[in-house]
Amino acid sequence: MQTAIQKLSRHIRSFRYSWKPFYRHCGLNHSDHPVHASADVPTIDARIAISHQHRFLFVRIPKCANTTILTTLWLCESGTSSDVIETMDPRERKLLLRKPNMMKLFTRPSSLSRNDTREVLKNYCKAVIVRNPHSRLASAYLYKIRKGPTTQRLGLPKNLSFAGFCDYLHDGGLHADIHWMPQSHICPLPPEELNFIGKMENLAEDLPRLTRIVYGRSARIFTRQHHATQANKHLHELYGKYEKQRVAELYAKDFAFFDYDPEKLP
Repeated sequence: MQTAIQKLSRHIRSFRYSWKPFYRHCGLNHSDHPVHASADVPTIDARIAISHQHRFLFVRIPKCANTTILTTLWLCESGTSSDVIETMDPRERKLLLRKPNMMKLFTRPSSLSRNDTREVLKNYCKAVIVRNPHSRLASAYLYKIRKGPTTQRLGLPKNLSFAGFCDYLHDGGLHADIHWMPQSHICPLPPEELNFIGKMENLAEDLPRLTRIVYGRSARIFTRQHHATQANKHLHELYGKYEKQRVAELYAKDFAFFDYDPEKLP
């Protein structure tokens, strides 16, 4: 659990980030913005990759093939062949393909000047790949709550049911972890300002389509599934009428913004 000093430090850091030119444009400096209120601006910033060379901005959504997508984009950006990666020593490959190391190749929004921000927002391809909120939340629950140590960190009971987890989100936990934070909050730009919205359910087509737009070629997807939960196999086990209603309310903007049906499980 965070101490009072740690919480204060986190809020101060987030406040400073929120007044950077990019986030001022996005409105994250407004006190009523959920990401500002939850002091999550640096967390969001760490998930956005900007390439000045290829003039695009991509928002990485956790529990949405995030590792696979970032690795594929990194291979294109660095000009590294996937064949070379596959022949490397496993330990060397693991170190090279760590997310923080791959992200070093890209720029973060917090480092943009006012002029850079204008250029990115006006002339860069701004993209995101999203996931059905039912599946994404189920995956987050299976990975972080049922199988992971997150319950202890958050002070939640062991063996917390999915219904109980939904109640926790409703009672204030919606921004406690980025793995279940609404995708419409992780992506600081509204849908009308995005040039590309792909879907994880159609990744085999949408990711190569994005690389054609950005890199001029249809890249081979470099699949990496470190934390795959096979969430879709558990949907009917986890979701009853109550859980569906809770999730429809909590993720109403995700369903609306990204064109998913809140009444229909994948």
